[in-house]
Amino acid sequence: MAKCNLCMVETELHNAGVPICIECTHAAPAIPRTAVQDHEIDRILREQLQAATLIADQASEAFSELMTEIPSGLPYPDSTHRIHCASRDLSAARKEVMAAHQRLHEFLSSGLIPHDLMLESKEK
Repeated sequence: MAKCNLCMVETELHNAGVPICIECTHAAPAIPRTAVQDHEIDRILREQLQAATLIADQASEAFSELMTEIPSGLPYPDSTHRIHCASRDLSAARKEVMAAHQRLHEFLSSGLIPHDLMLESKEK
């Protein structure tokens, strides 16, 4: 079940593909966003994607470099532990890239603003 984009409560209701609970649909109307706000959100999401991609590229390079060192001559537990750690780091970095892609896609396709960015704009 999806979580409401505003209050993070589980809901089956969607509005234009965006999960939203009944309470939030009856809440006060949203403040209209300006083109400047949309541009800023787009910039932030693209920067987050670029940063996640850079980290994933570095993790991929580290993993590839480790694989070229095999056999390393290290004793059994240490050698496999290094491989598992590098693989885990690469997997986590790729998940972050996919999450950043998803956030940008949802914003571009349906105008869905990620919850953390909505909170930032409300605090300002």
